[in-house]
Amino acid sequence: MLPLFISIIMLTISAFAQESDIRDIKPPLASGFNYWIYLFLLIILILLALLVWYLIKKRRQTKAVPLAPRAAHEIALERLSNLKGKRLVQKGLIKEFYIELSDIVRRYVEARFSFRAPEMTTQEFLSSLKYSSILSGSEKELLEEFLTRCDLVKFAKYSPSVDEIEQSFKSAEEFIVGTKQEIIIQRENIKR
Repeated sequence: MLPLFISIIMLTISAFAQESDIRDIKPPLASGFNYWIYLFLLIILILLALLVWYLIKKRRQTKAVPLAPRAAHEIALERLSNLKGKRLVQKGLIKEFYIELSDIVRRYVEARFSFRAPEMTTQEFLSSLKYSSILSGSEKELLEEFLTRCDLVKFAKYSPSVDEIEQSFKSAEEFIVGTKQEIIIQRENIKR
């Protein structure tokens, strides 16, 4: 093996400081809090808020006047028209036709007179109406006859003739038209 020679040179700190370019630490700078940046950001935020407020206000003003709620008889007559368009009778779905027909009338009674008709059996419904003054005597009779015919088809498996089916449909239509209520809506002046 060959001997290894190491030479160590020792420098003192003062000698090192003289030979290098190391300077002392500078003191911290005084931070001048720049309010102008924050003021500028605040102004931009205020302008954005005003713009959003203006757009919302303008949108509310140009918003279309809401349509008047549809009357119960209009909805029921539309549903009757849709039922006729389904052509359930021609397809041989008589029971389904009567289920939907009686449902239309019951929902009409509920919407028009605030009477919970769809949740009652026919007997419960008719006995509740017996002492009620919301319908006249002839309207009660028409409704009772109509619901009884519907129940015969729905529950007793009665097969009505085409004339009886048409009469049931006409009875429902007559009842709805005969008890309809005209809605009068007064519109307030809208400021623009």
